[in-house]
Amino acid sequence: MDTTFDVRVWQIERGSGKLRESYGVRWSVGGKRHRKTFQTFALADGFRAELVTATHAGEPFNMSTGLPDRHEPKASSVGWYDFAVQFTDAQWPRVSANHRKNTARTLMIVTTALMDRDPPGVPSRRVRTALSEWAFNTGRRARPRMTWPQYSAGCGGTLRPWTSGLIRWPLRTCCW
Repeated sequence: MDTTFDVRVWQIERGSGKLRESYGVRWSVGGKRHRKTFQTFALADGFRAELVTATHAGEPFNMSTGLPDRHEPKASSVGWYDFAVQFTDAQWPRVSANHRKNTARTLMIVTTALMDRDPPGVPSRRVRTALSEWAFNTGRRARPRMTWPQYSAGCGGTLRPWTSGLIRWPLRTCCW
């Protein structure tokens, strides 16, 4: 990220439009001019004051955005998959069964859209099933895990062999 201390801030200029006046703040960072328009003078003056304060404090400005580094958005510390699981856990006790099913389905669709690729050798249908029926199902995740013979006797043995590996797969392949 390129930063510079070469910043110039000009006075607020008044612009008149057909319906109302607007107020523009103009500044340049490293020779590149920037402008931001506001509906009221107070908003424009507040933004200009932030720019002037940052220059007086000696903060570096980003060359591409023209804003001080402290105005840059910070990356989230929680990834999509963890956020979706936490969201499901927070919603689970207070919503109906139909709402739970639709939430799990929606989160499964979004998660599979964010995945770069499916796990090798596993059909995408199984990935979707693992996400919607286990990862985004607090009730099933909260139950103690059954061993393979118990599980295969209970539901035909179609889910357990590949579930544990698939649930870790989005953590490695999603683009977050």
